[in-house]
Amino acid sequence: MSGTRLAALALGLIPVLAMAPGDAGAQSQSTGPVQLFPADPNNAAGPNGVLGSESTSGAAGTGSTSRDTTPSVIGSGAEAVEVAPLDAPSAESVGLIGPESGGLPADMWAGSSRTLAHDGLRALPDRLGSPAARALAVRFLTSAAPGPDAGADAQPPAGDFMAARIDALIALGALEPARALAETARDIAATPALDRAVADARLAAGAVPTACADARSLSQKSDDPYWQKLLIFCQAAAGDTGEAEFGLGLLAEMGANDPLFMTLADGLIAGRAPDLSETDPAAFGAMHAAMARVSGAMPPEAVAVEGTAPAVATLLTMKPQALDLAEAAAWRGVLDPNRLAELYAGADFEPSALDNPLSAAESMDGARARALLYQSLAIQSIAPAKAELLTTAFATAARDGVYPIAVDLFTDQLMQLPPSSALTFFAETATRALLSVGAVERAGRWYALIEARARAGDNGAAEMTAARDRLWPLGRLAGMIPPEEGAAARIAAFERSVADRAPERAETLLLRTYLPLLALVPEARAARDALARHAFRAGGMETTAPNPAAGTLARLAAADGRIAETVLYALIRVGARPVPELSPEVLAETVQALDRVGLSREARRLALEALVAAGL
Repeated sequence: MSGTRLAALALGLIPVLAMAPGDAGAQSQSTGPVQLFPADPNNAAGPNGVLGSESTSGAAGTGSTSRDTTPSVIGSGAEAVEVAPLDAPSAESVGLIGPESGGLPADMWAGSSRTLAHDGLRALPDRLGSPAARALAVRFLTSAAPGPDAGADAQPPAGDFMAARIDALIALGALEPARALAETARDIAATPALDRAVADARLAAGAVPTACADARSLSQKSDDPYWQKLLIFCQAAAGDTGEAEFGLGLLAEMGANDPLFMTLADGLIAGRAPDLSETDPAAFGAMHAAMARVSGAMPPEAVAVEGTAPAVATLLTMKPQALDLAEAAAWRGVLDPNRLAELYAGADFEPSALDNPLSAAESMDGARARALLYQSLAIQSIAPAKAELLTTAFATAARDGVYPIAVDLFTDQLMQLPPSSALTFFAETATRALLSVGAVERAGRWYALIEARARAGDNGAAEMTAARDRLWPLGRLAGMIPPEEGAAARIAAFERSVADRAPERAETLLLRTYLPLLALVPEARAARDALARHAFRAGGMETTAPNPAAGTLARLAAADGRIAETVLYALIRVGARPVPELSPEVLAETVQALDRVGLSREARRLALEALVAAGL
């Protein structure tokens, strides 16, 4: 990130965050077909000649499939919430989390236009570069709340509205929440968009038998080639190659143009895994990814940095040791953090590496080293040793530019460490990490260690005083540190604490820090004066402000108290840009809009995440 862009971010971060504090499976690499579900010796080919034996009844799209109530998990670390389908007062109110368990308010769509809300859901980015923004998006999309102007005659109908939510979750790599929401959606009157979204959610999550259950009936009543393709896939996967080949002929007569599907279908019919190494990473939909998984055809590694979330899931199922690709996908926002944690936990290491993880990690690439540290933390019981492992994990993540992802994954282990005088050496690292994920109350306990040691006047006091000065802006922004007299002196101390950095980096970091403090009394004047001194030296500034209309719309929606609409436009505004590269306009408008509709915790986490990722 250029210094001028970072300076611009400082100048654009509108000060709105005077908020109350609050806490916010291994599988070896395979070259053959992957068995996605156990064979039923009594019914190898289920209903309609497709795989599996899951029972169904009734017509497709009218509650035909049994509802899956298996709990899932949204988010990770401090943001983790266990969810399960909720019984809703109306079909359109279905979701996985209610307001009492972390969902957005039930009236979040009040005052919004139904058509614009639906179109906005369809316009959501297919990836979000900020982990905080992604976590908010998943909560938003799975919250149980009726859409605007809900009713039997609502347009677009409830089915289309739900389909847009499911499709957005799939794009973000939230595959299990997408499937869970899809199962609740079967209580809604079917629409073509909903039928397809439900099938895609099942395919993306690996629930191929369930997706295949309705394939024949829907292929007969719909002209959409999607259903003919799904039927062909299901028939080929079940070994009914004659029917599948006949279906391919019909598909050609329909004029379907999908070379990747044809390649995968031919491979399934022939019983071989086709070579996909030259395939466009962006060509994979949920069905293609499922076909590749069943046939044993590995997607190209480029899907981790350019492809869709279902393709990433298939690649990592077949190549679980490719941790660098998994981290790249998680950083893009198309791999669920919980899945990355599973891959970390399933990585293969020699016993000697687990016995001496810190020394072994030095000879490994960053992603593999973090997986080793992740596993070592799970078996380490000595608090100082755990602190050393966490310090190394966060340091390597910061070096490799994936700090927000690492903090998200390691938060559970960090939360298990009780602050104590024996861990004072770790207090600054812990405070910064916890603030970046919004765990403000817990961070305050670690910061108290720093304050106590800084006042002690012993040999470690100078080091702790410097740590306190470095953390002061983050603590004030989070509401962890109360207003105090002598703010000018604290600002001067903070500036000294970053003076050892390269001049341009120190200057831009200071600029980025001051604007949030301007909203806080009594140090507003001191922060304003400090900002002015540095702004005068900033020179030209480079800014990038994608989709400025979304920023204006977020501000207007927030002013009218339209919660869901504000979140929708804010997420579109943030987009896929990695959080350290967010332009000042984007971060400022997003934070301000979220705070104004009562999402102060989410706004605070996004701001803290951005500052810590930038090096504060």
